[in-house]
Amino acid sequence: MSTQQSDEPSNEGGNSIFGKQIVLVALICVAAALLYNVLFNDGLGNLFQDPKAVQLTYVPADFQPNMDEEKTLRILANPELYKKEFSDMVYNFNVALLFHVANRMALHDSLKRRLEPEYRKHHDYLKTLYYNDFVALKDTTAGMYEIWYKDNTNQAVQVFNEVAGKYTCFFVTQIMATLIKADGGKLMAKGKNVETPCGIAISEGLHPMMSRLQKRAEIVDFSASRGLLKDRVRQGIAELATYELRSRMGIDKTLQYKLLGFSISETDIRVEAISVVKAGFKLDQYFDVTFSPTKGIIYVKLPPPTILSHEV
Repeated sequence: MSTQQSDEPSNEGGNSIFGKQIVLVALICVAAALLYNVLFNDGLGNLFQDPKAVQLTYVPADFQPNMDEEKTLRILANPELYKKEFSDMVYNFNVALLFHVANRMALHDSLKRRLEPEYRKHHDYLKTLYYNDFVALKDTTAGMYEIWYKDNTNQAVQVFNEVAGKYTCFFVTQIMATLIKADGGKLMAKGKNVETPCGIAISEGLHPMMSRLQKRAEIVDFSASRGLLKDRVRQGIAELATYELRSRMGIDKTLQYKLLGFSISETDIRVEAISVVKAGFKLDQYFDVTFSPTKGIIYVKLPPPTILSHEV
């Protein structure tokens, strides 16, 4: 009696190996997903920390607004004429503020690339707020200008500083909070000159820029008022006396009255004269005022000194 054996191999061992391979691949995928989450999405904090803390290291940075100061002053002096340019100026200045804050906080380049797109979401209503408030405040200060001195540009810079100060903290804080997410957690900062995003934007960006614009505005206003100042001086103060000389001269004389050769009375007489000479400059002949921006010096040119009056 013969025994027959089947030639088909058993599938039991193969199925077992195949199942183990599937489990191993699944474990590898899960581990890779967790590793990616930890390295790139800060998943470790989400898994083991609630709430999470975001730590920032502040570094020094220079604010670079890249703005044409003279063009900016022209826009501020005539906002109605340059309404589109006013909107562009607000856009460029605010974006520059955001990038300065990001540089100080040493944010990653991937976050910096999101700054401008995030700001665009706010610009449409911000430009309207800036423009309306600026024009309204500028109109209220127009009556304060002195007739003899044009202060329009300087006043415009002061008004813009006031308007920008109202909204800078709002949009800077809003956008930075969107980029740096610490949901219910803490924002930990270290480094040099640690400050809030609002504080950086105001103290290191807005105020220094407005200070530079104000100095430039003073030069512009002085140049615009120069001719008016010269006319005013020539009409109202034609002479400028800088030196006065007073001299006193007198003559003493004694008068005697005689009768038959005898003196019967005697009178002392003294005659005095005061001479007043005033020397100075005739401003109606020549008067000029110039300013040197590089040296910060005002030059006043006068005619040669002369005798203005001589009274006795």
